[in-house]
Amino acid sequence: MVILAAVLLLTLGGRDKLCTATQTLHVDGVYVDTAFESSDGKMPIYVFLTVKATEDDISLYSKNVTLTFDDGSSYDSEFFSSLNAHQEKYYYSEYVEHLYGGETGYLALTVRVPMSRLDAAKSFTIEARQVPGIEKLRIGTKDVVRLEGDEAVCSQADPEGYAHNMTLREPAGAERAKAVEENLTGRYWIVSLKGGASTCRVSFGEDRTFGVTLWKVTNSGTYDIREGYLYCSYDGHTYPLQIPYAMDEYGQVDLTFTNVL
Repeated sequence: MVILAAVLLLTLGGRDKLCTATQTLHVDGVYVDTAFESSDGKMPIYVFLTVKATEDDISLYSKNVTLTFDDGSSYDSEFFSSLNAHQEKYYYSEYVEHLYGGETGYLALTVRVPMSRLDAAKSFTIEARQVPGIEKLRIGTKDVVRLEGDEAVCSQADPEGYAHNMTLREPAGAERAKAVEENLTGRYWIVSLKGGASTCRVSFGEDRTFGVTLWKVTNSGTYDIREGYLYCSYDGHTYPLQIPYAMDEYGQVDLTFTNVL
């Protein structure tokens, strides 16, 4: 009986031992957004990881993730596209990005959990089949940093990317704004919506107007030009659609719609 008890104690101790790094993974930071508004009391937990691919390639993406507390309760991942609006270092997408053997990448994962469960638990594990070995990690709840808003989270997790992203949101100078407007006028993009089941047409007209056409219905509005973003405001909507853009040396503007629509 004494031997059995000792074995059981060692097993439980090993199971509950915290682990935030392996040869191929490192937990760079874990945060919870306490300002998130929800009717069910669940708040998003953000997990930022450094991932190293050894001999085999890895397909990185931020969905199909399960967080399990030490009491056995589990919660599945949810995707928040606004995370990419404030950080650049960590890959965060429902689409696959390949990490080839020998390369190092950075990945963000998000799961919404009840705050009461987070307060009561001592640790949690993560399952994500796209990240080999992630099940070996066990993160202590005391290491979860509490911040208000995803912008605050990103400023802590990726301060350099956050600072650069903020400069891209500053109003564009007159010359740049004119060049962007002239290049966009009369152009359109066919954009695949999340899930790939349908597409929409995003078009740009004169006087900084734009329209999004889906199923023959067009929502229109005007856009404002920032250093690296278009702030597209729908008629009657409070919050603008924020579309990243880049302009090459020839003045050609390219828009990035990933995680936007």
